[in-house]
Amino acid sequence: MTDRPQNGVPLAAMPAFLVVGVLTTAGIVGVVRTSLRQGILGEAGIGVQAWRRVLADPEFLATVGFTIWVAVASTIISIVGAVAVASIVRHGSRARIAITLPIASPHLVVATLAVIWLAPGGLVDRVGAGLPISIVGHRYGWGVIGVYAAKEIPFLTLLAIAVLDDATKELEDTAAMLGANAWRRLLDVGLPRMATPMIGGGLVVAAFVIGAVEVPLLLGPNRPTMLGPYALDTVRIHGPAARSDAAVAELVAAAVVFAMGLAGGLMWWRWRLMGPK
Repeated sequence: MTDRPQNGVPLAAMPAFLVVGVLTTAGIVGVVRTSLRQGILGEAGIGVQAWRRVLADPEFLATVGFTIWVAVASTIISIVGAVAVASIVRHGSRARIAITLPIASPHLVVATLAVIWLAPGGLVDRVGAGLPISIVGHRYGWGVIGVYAAKEIPFLTLLAIAVLDDATKELEDTAAMLGANAWRRLLDVGLPRMATPMIGGGLVVAAFVIGAVEVPLLLGPNRPTMLGPYALDTVRIHGPAARSDAAVAELVAAAVVFAMGLAGGLMWWRWRLMGPK
């Protein structure tokens, strides 16, 4: 007998999935209730005024678009960088150790170093002529994207290296004997092996970026901001009465994460259906 059902999920992991599912559902239900309560909790009734108010705000729509841009750009750059780095360091133990070092550093630390080095008047600006563009506070969020890429490339690299095992090496050797060059071996052998962890890890990166607060606050533009800082600023500026507006922003962020997860799942399914067997 086996403890692995036909869908490939170990039965031993089902309690963990159940707990996570219950906690996630309860959290979403609580945020939905908050988004429907008008004014301070206990002083007003239920309604959709907050949804109408927030969704009709042009600044909020710009915030959603900016959040999606930063999440997609950060994820794509991280995946491409991870595939490139994994292809280079996969055979070196010291290189593998070195690539894990940035993972232990909190995002806030990396963002603070970026401000110290790259902000106007920072160390780079004082030592030389400065950067050709302003990284900190740039309207396209290059500083935010750069910090997330610097942090997530090592994380995704480790996921990629984990699947580049001896079996992959044997397939690459076989392809080389058949005349495939390094680029062809990467396309035909390496990328199909890395596709599943890169899609899964990329979704984790995108979800984290969408909900993060500290890096956009330090390195992002004031307007538009991202959904996390938008929800925080809404309560900070307008007080507890605006909690319903902040809850709407959080639910929209969750919807964006769900949409990206669905897109990633469809990509994985299409690759499994039509890709190499």
